[in-house]
Amino acid sequence: MTTIKGSLLILAIWAAGTGGVLAEPTAREHGNTTIAPAGDSVLARAEAKARETLPVFLAKWREHAPGASAFRVKAGFPTDDRRGTEHLWLTIERVEANGAITGRLSNDPVRISSLTSGSVVTVPQASVSDWMYVRGGKMYGQFTGRASLSRMPAEMRAQLEAILAPTPLEAGDH
Repeated sequence: MTTIKGSLLILAIWAAGTGGVLAEPTAREHGNTTIAPAGDSVLARAEAKARETLPVFLAKWREHAPGASAFRVKAGFPTDDRRGTEHLWLTIERVEANGAITGRLSNDPVRISSLTSGSVVTVPQASVSDWMYVRGGKMYGQFTGRASLSRMPAEMRAQLEAILAPTPLEAGDH
């Protein structure tokens, strides 16, 4: 089984209604959080590409693609102060008849007190902001992580770059 360092389960908190301003990451957030302003066009494009290719990812998850593991989707949840959205990774347990994805949170939220790692949540596919899986020791997907590389602290960037596949999709995936 492939494990992924907590720091690589990247959180993104988008400031909503605050003019894109949130406090700097707290000590708890440092090293696993990326703060991005509301309306960030780079992340918006990455999220759109992740949603566009979600059917490819879900097909791999459903077929238990040989050699693939650590299937996760990222979705946004409102922060306690309602000023932002915290994007959290969840391990898929099932896809509901209506297409919604049910899974367990893979990391602890830092700005949402009602959820913890392991909480079972159900999210509509429209709220999925990213997806990922690991095959051959390399991580596929991670569209928002790839888009955020230039903003990451050097150590976090190096860790992620070391395990990212050269492209988010495998050859032949569309």
